[in-house]
Amino acid sequence: GLPVLPKKIGEGSLVKAKGSSAVYLVEGGKLRSYLNGRIFLAHGKSFNDVVEIDIKGYVKGEIISLFPDSYDFTCGQLVKASNAKVYVVSKCESGLKKEITWIETEEAFRSGGWSFNNLNFISDNKKVEFLESISFNKTNTHPAGALVKYADSPRTYLLKVIDGVIK
Repeated sequence: GLPVLPKKIGEGSLVKAKGSSAVYLVEGGKLRSYLNGRIFLAHGKSFNDVVEIDIKGYVKGEIISLFPDSYDFTCGQLVKASNAKVYVVSKCESGLKKEITWIETEEAFRSGGWSFNNLNFISDNKKVEFLESISFNKTNTHPAGALVKYADSPRTYLLKVIDGVIK
């Protein structure tokens, strides 16, 4: 049969194999890995709670790839739900409904300096919490919500729509 988890390791435990950086959540008797460290931390987990065990022979479950619905996204973060669209959180003033802007083309995405490694996968339920603003398809410019900086300055700027103009 399957190896027996040590007594202190049970449902909800966080484990990893010696010498590996992959962390698993014990869920339903299976080991579910996190897609990346951002998702691990967004779920409120701590690396201090990870126990090193021999994971050989354990059944691997589905990867945990979605941010929890409770996660509070900020301006400039990239999000993607089950549809093929990639969005940037473009409005996130407190007290107002957050907005997302669809980045229509890969060319506009790459021109904006974004990386697919920075995509944050969200549930369709979470996506409905955002208001979808106008889409964006320009190159060599950025939509509202983007974080930008000049090459010769350490300062970072958040682009916002002010009086109908991105500033």
